[in-house]
Amino acid sequence: HWLPVTDGDGRATAAGVYLAGDGAAIAGGDAAEASGALAAYAVIADRGGGVPMARVAALRHRLARARRFAAALDRAFPFPHEFAAAMANETILCRCEAISAGEFRAAAALGAVEMNRAKAFSRVGMGRCQGRVCAAAAAELLAAALDADPETLGRLRGQAPVKPIPMAASNPMASSDPVASP
Repeated sequence: HWLPVTDGDGRATAAGVYLAGDGAAIAGGDAAEASGALAAYAVIADRGGGVPMARVAALRHRLARARRFAAALDRAFPFPHEFAAAMANETILCRCEAISAGEFRAAAALGAVEMNRAKAFSRVGMGRCQGRVCAAAAAELLAAALDADPETLGRLRGQAPVKPIPMAASNPMASSDPVASP
């Protein structure tokens, strides 16, 4: 899978990068909220601030519970690989660009052996959602057309506009508990 590597509190392997929510791992809203709070506390701790360890422990417990629930849902309702691969040619695969499954399969016939080449040939993933809706099914379609494993095909690269927010844009030390639950 194409997931970043983080420690339990949202620190990425790249120094100064913190991830939370679906940017770290898809596990639902409760997990996103808890991971966001943990990442905020990690930033504060890494900048030399004090953090309430009891609250951090509670958030870690809450996140672990949410991730166990998400894993159980994944086991109960697995991604339908065979349905995506067998999608009818007339079925719209990419709603943003109105690309059908057949049009996307044609990209493999043109020599697309990875997702970004197929994107270039077909425009799948170039719309407003940047492939967040269609990428998984597109990978399954391309994998079936190439008789390959979807994980070997790469992932769709994001396109501009990308607007990162600098850490200096806000002051996480301004409040005694900036990530307290309402």
